[in-house]
Amino acid sequence: MLVTRPLFGKLIDNKGFGAGIWPGVILVPAALILLSVSNSLVLFLICGSIYGIGIGAAQASLQTMAIVNVPKDRTGAANATFFTGFDGGIGAGAVLAGFISTIFGYGGMFGFTAIFPVLAGILYFVTSRRKRGQSV
Repeated sequence: MLVTRPLFGKLIDNKGFGAGIWPGVILVPAALILLSVSNSLVLFLICGSIYGIGIGAAQASLQTMAIVNVPKDRTGAANATFFTGFDGGIGAGAVLAGFISTIFGYGGMFGFTAIFPVLAGILYFVTSRRKRGQSV
């Protein structure tokens, strides 16, 4: 993420929010599904790299979306609200993942959690189409 966020930040500035959202929607679930069947350190590290690129891309877009349409004096509040929701989602997701792992094991949990970024991508697609009146 340390490398990808700045790169995707520039790409988002030039190409729009989808330039960060779509790689995240594709790479994060791919990493989680691959992690669900991972059985070696090398594959685990590959999953971490793919996940980091995906999160770096998506988070750069989402954070920018959170602050771009607020008055300049409210950007701090918008940023704080974004991270409250983002970190809250990570915390709640960890609790949910813990329950799922007790039932299906870690492989099943990682596979199941791949659903959420896909659902987020569908939500982004629907809301951005509705907002702009065109496809993304």
